[in-house]
Amino acid sequence: MIELQNFGWNYLTFNFIATIFFSLLAMWWGYRQGENIWRKKSGEAVSHFLHICNTGYFFVRIVYGVHLGSIAVAFSGFARAPIQIYILVGLAKHNGFKWSDKSLLFILCATLLLMIMSPWKGLIFEIVSYTALASLAAQPVKIWRQKTRGSVTLGIQLVYVFSSLVWIAYALEINDIRLLAVHLVAFVIFTVTTILWFAYPTK
Repeated sequence: MIELQNFGWNYLTFNFIATIFFSLLAMWWGYRQGENIWRKKSGEAVSHFLHICNTGYFFVRIVYGVHLGSIAVAFSGFARAPIQIYILVGLAKHNGFKWSDKSLLFILCATLLLMIMSPWKGLIFEIVSYTALASLAAQPVKIWRQKTRGSVTLGIQLVYVFSSLVWIAYALEINDIRLLAVHLVAFVIFTVTTILWFAYPTK
């Protein structure tokens, strides 16, 4: 594993510890996002597309992390994938899933199985990552169109903004262009979403 091979008083170890911290923080705030949906019995302004893609992305991230030999990458998937299922079940129960939502979920499940069996894990991770990035953009667009933050929680947006910065530093340290590109774009999208959260209060 990359982190164990280079463990010590160095920048990589510091980044590794920071990624674990933010993964746990994101897991907690992801739970709070799901709890918010269940408590309000509503997923108003919460993008189904975003959370379906996030679910597939975090499971794929586990496989990529194992392939890469990175505890940080794999752990971030392990920490957040189950929470995404909690959010999805809440959205399905209180908002319902369209045929397109169910189809996308099936495609991502099939992609995960393909990645596990395929030797092109890096390529598949990249494709799923770009799909997830497209889904991230759906959240600020939905807030802007509906003119309300709805059931979107501020905590998870702030955690994602700062965790993206940590992952950018980590990707630079291990020289992984795929991770770097994903988190650079994610940082911009989460920042925009946070700004819109303040601009549009709950109706």
